[in-house]
Amino acid sequence: MREHSKELERAVLNCFLWDVPASRFAQDIDDSYFVDQRHKTVFNAVREVQANGEQPTALLVGEYLAQLGLLDKAGGYLYLTEIGQENPPTHQIETLISELAKLRAVRSLKIVGMTVAEKSVSDPREIESLIGDTRAKLEEIESSIPTKKTESVLDIASSAVSWIEDKKTSVSKYSGIETGYTLIDKYCGGLNKGELIILAARPSVGKSSLAMNIAQNVSSKGIATGIISLEMTSRDLMLRMIARKARIAVKRLRNNEELAPHEYERISKNASAISQYPIHINDTGGLGLDQIRRVARRMVDRQGCQLIVIDYMQLIAQPPRVQNQNAWITKVSGTVKTMCKEFSIPILCLSQLSRATEEKGRSHRPRLSDLRDSGAIEQDADIVMFIYRADMYNDPDKKKQAPSGIAEIIIDKNRNGDTGSFNLTFLPQFTSFENFQESEPDEKESQPF
Repeated sequence: MREHSKELERAVLNCFLWDVPASRFAQDIDDSYFVDQRHKTVFNAVREVQANGEQPTALLVGEYLAQLGLLDKAGGYLYLTEIGQENPPTHQIETLISELAKLRAVRSLKIVGMTVAEKSVSDPREIESLIGDTRAKLEEIESSIPTKKTESVLDIASSAVSWIEDKKTSVSKYSGIETGYTLIDKYCGGLNKGELIILAARPSVGKSSLAMNIAQNVSSKGIATGIISLEMTSRDLMLRMIARKARIAVKRLRNNEELAPHEYERISKNASAISQYPIHINDTGGLGLDQIRRVARRMVDRQGCQLIVIDYMQLIAQPPRVQNQNAWITKVSGTVKTMCKEFSIPILCLSQLSRATEEKGRSHRPRLSDLRDSGAIEQDADIVMFIYRADMYNDPDKKKQAPSGIAEIIIDKNRNGDTGSFNLTFLPQFTSFENFQESEPDEKESQPF
């Protein structure tokens, strides 16, 4: 990986010396962006000329350097003239500076790597402190890279109109990735780029099942999907997918119960079909926030994932030095939302609910205030969905019982759409959520769909 580019440095200086609007960007950087000593000298002279209230040109910069006796250090008038005679790509100045920033980041990373190698050998007892210092330095390097350029409202409006026109010719009537659930898609418009979707429920209600069902539905359409499973193993997830598609109870697959020849055939057939889905699973337990980010980035960059599922937020490892759980979840929530925008994908992130939903004297239906550990989850999320199964709270001593196999999906926050609730059918033996029909489907094992 290259660490610097003389041609790139010259192109930036050329813009500063020839174009008034472009030269203003000289105030946003410093001489650490340049490696060639001549270029450092010229750049600092450009800044000084600007500080004197003048527009830098090759002539003025040369005169300024001559007065200080630094002209030879800058390559002389001949070198300044060469730079000034090149055709300046002034319309690309922000991109050029961004590229210089990335090269500077590469040089900084090299220094960090050498420091880590040296200190890890000299005093291995200080490894935790070294890791903390290194992480802080890496964050500093990352933050030094310029962000996406500011756009004019004219450009944004034109892009928005083009986007609307493109949707007219789209096969899908939704702007985002379809989940396979009619009413989720209707309320949310599919899962859209840049959105953080929170799916929350109490333990054993089915949030992992619904998230994996969505991943299975999406990937079955050829859309690459990444799953970061902090709770379940990849084998368990696969058993659930096979059970759902083959319509064989998952407990029979797990418990090695005797299966009929035709059931083995169904398992083989459906497992083969699932193996063709572009699903990518990382089931490493105890991942920290930085590791989650790296795994997600690889899934997007290398596997082309357009949707990522994280199961679940509260299992992301908390650093020992962070004692406040609320502050930690706030950081996690904000970082995951940043990932959505940075990677330009939707992220479906699961979350636990507090025990408040179990308290006597209140409705067990979840609400936004029940999101566990931090109000920031509610603020950062574009969509918050809850799963509520009334049958889990049936009192055997009461005559009236909630029907089993019905899950209420509550859209309690929807930044770009309506809120509301609707039912899905839940078949627990297959860990499968399905579009609800008034006439309940047969919950016995049936032929594969």
